[in-house]
Amino acid sequence: MTGQELLRAQREQLAAVVRASFGEASHVDAFAARILGEQAVKDLIPSFSFCPPTIVDEARYSGYPQVAYMGFGLGTGRLSEATTGSAFLAGLRQLQHRSEQRVADFATDDIALLGVADGLACLMNKAVEAHIHLRDWLVQIIDRGPQITQWSNRTHALAGDLLDGRGRLRASPNMTSVDALALEFALRATYPQSFATSPLSSTAQQHDLLTALLTEIAPLQGELDRASIWFAALSMLVDAAVVGLIPTSTDVIRLLENVQHALKRWPWKSTARRGIMPTRWLIDDEYDVQSLLWTILYPIYGADLLDETYLSSWGNMQGRIDLAVRKLKLIIEIKIVREVKDFTKIEEEIAGDLGVYFKELNHFDHMIAFIYDDCDQHQPERYDGLRNALMQRERIEGVVIMRRPSMIPNRHSRSIPAN
Repeated sequence: MTGQELLRAQREQLAAVVRASFGEASHVDAFAARILGEQAVKDLIPSFSFCPPTIVDEARYSGYPQVAYMGFGLGTGRLSEATTGSAFLAGLRQLQHRSEQRVADFATDDIALLGVADGLACLMNKAVEAHIHLRDWLVQIIDRGPQITQWSNRTHALAGDLLDGRGRLRASPNMTSVDALALEFALRATYPQSFATSPLSSTAQQHDLLTALLTEIAPLQGELDRASIWFAALSMLVDAAVVGLIPTSTDVIRLLENVQHALKRWPWKSTARRGIMPTRWLIDDEYDVQSLLWTILYPIYGADLLDETYLSSWGNMQGRIDLAVRKLKLIIEIKIVREVKDFTKIEEEIAGDLGVYFKELNHFDHMIAFIYDDCDQHQPERYDGLRNALMQRERIEGVVIMRRPSMIPNRHSRSIPAN
């Protein structure tokens, strides 16, 4: 079976499980609709739609699954505050005053917790003070945490952050199970603002998850929650592969190594064809090198390419990265050599940078060193020594050294001509 055939078969099987499992639990139906998105739900379950309650007291008699169902509907925007807000709040207040055992059942239902938090957060966006007591009660339940570790526990952190934005999602998720990692992908795509500061999965983890989703035994009928996150995660990974073929740090190194050969037509003209001055693109400092690399990398990595970004501070130290590719968790550190003695100095500087950049690994965990040789006295024999020394250091993925284009004058010849 080819890769395309395997993908098609797995998607068809997951879609069949989703269709067959709808209707068994209202809040799980709503969770699947929230995760899959409106268009996917229409394709898989054309008959499904979020329906507002017919009477305010409906949720009081249906229990927390119906409250969570309405919460997900409010979160998607398919249910409005006008049609559903009163019934949702009435059901939540009723739940608040139920027995300890009934509340305990609710507290262990990860999906129900997320649905209720989703709806309450939506209403609090318009009137925080009116619902502050309900929020505090629900946050207390969320922060008690589940008694057992299960694949859906990440929803607790998300539910809490939806309500108070305390940053629970900054902690790394459980990456040991396919279900947990698929859930992380699905939740991140559905609630992107809540995951803005949470650690990204590495490219290797994406590859491993894609392989697992294609080869491991798929969820069975009745497992709508698992089937929906598998389907959503598989779709996202395939879409990413189509757009970017899940690029790796090795691809970045290859691109940067080719920069040297791409400069043979670098503009440095002695006379002007038109206008008042000849075209001369001078590379004179690290900012110029950074601009060059930005021009090369941005068409490929787009919004995932960052520049001049400050990292979290540690004591009196706060690192500022030159360039980074966010989805690869990769930093590109730029250095410039102006004199031969700078080769030794750069090795020491990069050693210091490593200590600052990788105090924590949530956002970036490896680095490429890009070194621009602007020495007037060319000594290529020093390249291998510097490269070998740096590659022995932990978290350095590659070292690229580029020589100044030959048409750019020596450093002492760059004075501004008199008018």
